[in-house]
Amino acid sequence: MDSTLYLILDSRCIFTGKEESEGSGEFSNILVTGTGVWSSVVRFSRLYNIKGDQKKRISIYLCDSNGYYLIYEGYISNLTVDMERNELLNKLNEYSSSINLEDMLLSSVISKCLCKINQNRKNAFSRSVEDRIIVIDASKKDDYITQYVSLLNAGFASQKLGVVVDILSVSKEPSSLLNNFVEICNGLNLSYREVIDSIVLEGSGGNNDNDTSMVYNKEYNDQGLITFLIFHFLPSIEARDKTFVRVNKSKQTGLVVCFCHHNKVDIGYVCSSCLSIFCSLFKAPICSTCG
Repeated sequence: MDSTLYLILDSRCIFTGKEESEGSGEFSNILVTGTGVWSSVVRFSRLYNIKGDQKKRISIYLCDSNGYYLIYEGYISNLTVDMERNELLNKLNEYSSSINLEDMLLSSVISKCLCKINQNRKNAFSRSVEDRIIVIDASKKDDYITQYVSLLNAGFASQKLGVVVDILSVSKEPSSLLNNFVEICNGLNLSYREVIDSIVLEGSGGNNDNDTSMVYNKEYNDQGLITFLIFHFLPSIEARDKTFVRVNKSKQTGLVVCFCHHNKVDIGYVCSSCLSIFCSLFKAPICSTCG
């Protein structure tokens, strides 16, 4: 059975120019340009197709606050340079007018990918251990709080299917909820900011007081993105677990969100039946989740 790579792109990291022109203030949170992200993702996809003897398929989704858009679906070998520069870019330009750059509906597009993986395995009566999901994220610190429950449900579904979900954040302060999610999925939650900080620190001779304007040079930061993708995501899951990735395993933050109002809580009330968490005691002795 052909393995499939599912690439989910946060629309905020692709349409960064739109954020800037609208004056929303979100643009300063992104460390790279939209052109740099798109170019790095396509080049990584072609390299991903080279490893191993098995034919590989790819599905590229663009995620926004309204849902998701399918950019490309098919064999990676058919993803030519001409298609990248013409057909796919035309699709991106077509979608740009309807893109909403608020909180991304990440849980819905991940669930969509997991449903497709499950359906493909059932139809083919076989199982590919190479099915993977990679998310290029551009979230802010408090993003995805309202999707906490659905993200965890998607995480447990991926765990049951044996599908690893990896996340690369290209924003300065990505959502801390992603740590808990990828821990369930046995994946990686990597921040590109850490690489940039280490380069700046090395260039400043270890002096944090020196000018760190390089952090905001998005064109400069674009150059290392493809290398970062190749190093962490090109090896197979088995290979990276046996070698260098253990040090990059994310730690659970202990952050908890209530099921009733989607607020972060330090102390809450837990249903003894379904383990749902609430920020206040039930007004009636009935759990709103399990009844």
